Amino acid sequence: MSRSHTKNDDFVSNRGSFVKIGTTNIRRGTGDDQPTARRFLRLGDEDRCVKARHLDHVNLRIPADGADAARTFYGDRLDFGIEDTLYETGEKPFLDARLSATAVVHLWPTDEFEPPTATNFNHFCVVVEESVETIRERLDEEGVEIDDELAAPRGATGEAPSIYVVDPFGYRIELKERV
Repeated sequence: MSRSHTKNDDFVSNRGSFVKIGTTNIRRGTGDDQPTARRFLRLGDEDRCVKARHLDHVNLRIPADGADAARTFYGDRLDFGIEDTLYETGEKPFLDARLSATAVVHLWPTDEFEPPTATNFNHFCVVVEESVETIRERLDEEGVEIDDELAAPRGATGEAPSIYVVDPFGYRIELKERV
């Protein structure tokens, strides 16, 4: 299939029958015509589909003695809110870096921490309000080393400039401009 689809078209690929929700781009000429960047439902499965809204949290293990380093990096250097009252009182086993009203990073201090490697973790991305230039200036002021910078990596919301940093535990974080 190498035709363009418009909103609410049905189509059939070699992977089965789908109905489109919203608009999309179809890879052309590859032979498998997979939909990219939008949600699809299998025909007849409309009532069973999980309708995701957004990512709520990411769980990251950190060293058992890493809570202070996490507070410094995520709270002081990246300026995310730190929610650690319940952790400090022993009511929950992790502290949170608050990214937005709807998203946190759970930071789990544990003796079983193993640093991330290229085979078990690459990165997570946080869309930020600031420009890459402003992010670069703020990271420099805070002494945070930039691991990489890309002009326009593709993500869930499209292409926009990004800066990558690495936290004290080896986790790579992409800080991406809004699209």
